[in-house]
Amino acid sequence: MPVWARIGVGVGAVALVYGAVTLLGGDGDETDVATPDTTITETTTAAPDECAFIGSWTLDGPAFAAEVSAWMESTTEYVSGTYTMEFLPDGGFVSQRSAWTLRHEFSDGAIVTETTTDEEGTWSTDGTTLTVTAPGDPAAAVMAWIEVDGELVPLPAGQVPMTAPGISGSATYTCPAADTLVLAISYPEGPLDATLHRSG
Repeated sequence: MPVWARIGVGVGAVALVYGAVTLLGGDGDETDVATPDTTITETTTAAPDECAFIGSWTLDGPAFAAEVSAWMESTTEYVSGTYTMEFLPDGGFVSQRSAWTLRHEFSDGAIVTETTTDEEGTWSTDGTTLTVTAPGDPAAAVMAWIEVDGELVPLPAGQVPMTAPGISGSATYTCPAADTLVLAISYPEGPLDATLHRSG
């Protein structure tokens, strides 16, 4: 069976994540991608009093990969790179993914994705829900590879129908510690938490 057919199930699952999860991205041949207009909400009550958003935050890669693994019912590993977000006092935000790399393993193969993006927008909170609005499309470069006999083989641009949405939409939040922010995101496929640590 051709390798493209052998990893079909895996490609489909990765495409689902890239099209739906606002905190996940990939990278391959440098390809500009569009950001879907996605609003995500969660109905549980947060404990906002300990949360001080203003400043820089970095997404916890290993913790996020574990969440995605449970969400996709596959094995997702954090490989390298950073995903940072800065909340500004004037209500603006700046986020950046720098070679943010994840490996997704399925029964019929593995896919490695790398994303680099720069994004700006606005943020607000009502005391329980954080809402982030990113007008326009982020400047994004997406790369993807499949593993063949232990080697990474680049996927041609357009081979995987993925997008690279950034942090956007709405989610409830908690701050279990002064340097930790947890965004609780709800999807029809199941819940997903994104944990960020203060970096500045």
